[in-house]
Amino acid sequence: MKPRIEKKVSKTLTKILGDLIGKVWIDDQHQLHPLHWRKRGEKLSPKKERHNRNQRVRVNNMPVIGGEADYWGEYSEPSTVCQGAIEVFSWTFFEQGPEDEFGSRGYPVITEKMTGAWLIKKAHEYKIIKSKEQ
Repeated sequence: MKPRIEKKVSKTLTKILGDLIGKVWIDDQHQLHPLHWRKRGEKLSPKKERHNRNQRVRVNNMPVIGGEADYWGEYSEPSTVCQGAIEVFSWTFFEQGPEDEFGSRGYPVITEKMTGAWLIKKAHEYKIIKSKEQ
């Protein structure tokens, strides 16, 4: 997602969900993508080149989840509300793959494209699910 669209979707998700998926705080200068490096003679893919161009973009006042110290005092990497919602919704709304030999469930099998409109629609459903649990 482009940085300005991710900011708009994150703000909308924050209004809908509040602190349901994590404590939300505002990052003044959020960098979206890590820089991709290339080896000598190697060309970057178009997607990685686009990420490198977006790396120069700093988004002001981005709603972010995480970034605080956990129980052991280790730093957790902050992510936007949009990225956090994608992670939570993929485990909530999609079926998990088959179990492995150790009995743990598999990763979710994603069958839909997670666009901004899809995330907002699922945020309303997730809020209803969480309100019924409480």
